[in-house]
Amino acid sequence: MKRLQKIGFAFILLCIFFVALNILAFGIEYLDYGTYWYQGQPVGLYENKSGERPRLKKGAKLNGWKYSVSINSMGFRGPELQQSKPKNGLRIWCIGGSTTFDIYSPSDDKTWCAQLGSILQENYPQKVIEVVNAGVPGEILRGSMQDVQSFAKIVKPDIVVIYHGPNDLQKLMSDQRKAFQNRIHDIDGPPGGRDLNMSSIMLYDLALFRVLGRWLQTGEQMQIHLPDGGLKSASQNNLAHEISNAIAITKKIKATPIAVSHALRAAPNVTGEEAKNQVGEATMLLQLSPESTIKAYADYNRILKRIAKEKGVVFADVRSDIPQDRKYWGDATHFLEPGSRLAAQNIAKSIIEAKIVK
Repeated sequence: MKRLQKIGFAFILLCIFFVALNILAFGIEYLDYGTYWYQGQPVGLYENKSGERPRLKKGAKLNGWKYSVSINSMGFRGPELQQSKPKNGLRIWCIGGSTTFDIYSPSDDKTWCAQLGSILQENYPQKVIEVVNAGVPGEILRGSMQDVQSFAKIVKPDIVVIYHGPNDLQKLMSDQRKAFQNRIHDIDGPPGGRDLNMSSIMLYDLALFRVLGRWLQTGEQMQIHLPDGGLKSASQNNLAHEISNAIAITKKIKATPIAVSHALRAAPNVTGEEAKNQVGEATMLLQLSPESTIKAYADYNRILKRIAKEKGVVFADVRSDIPQDRKYWGDATHFLEPGSRLAAQNIAKSIIEAKIVK
């Protein structure tokens, strides 16, 4: 009886400890971001539900100790554009997902998009340069191009900087897995699966698990084993089509496209433990082994570079310009401020050397 009482008492203490840790994690997260999370999204930042096409809430503001984010009336991060484009204005539209949104940037003016604008303004003082950071976490290239078309007449962008990759790769890999599961279903019956139940929702929304998950995914602590794999030829053709379509749309609205290779913390040919340490978070997105993840990014950049050459488009190789040093990276794909600065410098240099700005 006493033993059961001791076990019960220990269990209660463990529960109290767990609750205390979760409250602590929630408090830290709230202080950092100025909000809390619900179903995987920071409350107040999005206007839609998780699982739908990601749309940022117009006029939203997050003000925490560590991060400050403001969303303008178009639904993008950063300041408002001037009401009418100045006669000497130069507008740059930067598209992408969370790596363009620049989630580790402490403020709007520290994102690589904003820094790109500052660098170009110094080089072209006769111009009024405005940059739209149209990066939306979770967005794919096709979605970004819908926005480019929707806002083209209002914004009148002169340059469209294409910095996509992770979400498009994730979608292609997911589609490949679904196609494989459907083939198995045709042969062997219904595929296995797991519905989103109350317990999984609770785990998803516990601050402790989110904070722990970020820590585990940053590289050195990740020990999850994921399979090898890669983009099949059909997926590569699909990707090439989407890139070509994006370039065609950009030219149709009379803007100049800039194709930017997507950066990755891992060195191109690294393997084994070193690869796992450098590429952690990216493997979770693609559900691939570190080596296969590195190859998937290489395939994306290779296709992007090839299409850019075929279409006569400037190619900015940011992938080759950011060192693997931890000080540049928040995780495997997202920059810290020094990385954002290097990315902005690389893209600005490509624009200047190509003599795009008249």
